[in-house]
Amino acid sequence: MAAPNQSLVESLSSMLPLFLVFGGAMWFLSIRPAMKKQKEADQLQKNLKKGDRVLTQAGFFAEVEKVQDNGNVVLRLSEGVKLEFQRQAIVSKVQEG
Repeated sequence: MAAPNQSLVESLSSMLPLFLVFGGAMWFLSIRPAMKKQKEADQLQKNLKKGDRVLTQAGFFAEVEKVQDNGNVVLRLSEGVKLEFQRQAIVSKVQEG
């Protein structure tokens, strides 16, 4: 009975490097880029200031009118139209040009 258990342990230990390689590849191809993208989004949302032109998740182009202490931002969509959004709704800054 000891022989089958020993061969199982040997086969699992020989497959361990393969699992490590696939795990590392998975991390570099999917998890790491997602973490980097999230970090960039957090940085963008943290550095919002009045006058920035932004794009929201809903597809609105707007200008930051006010950054509130509660983490929300007031955006001016057009003259006389202001809406309050959570910072997480801002997906990118828009370069004017």
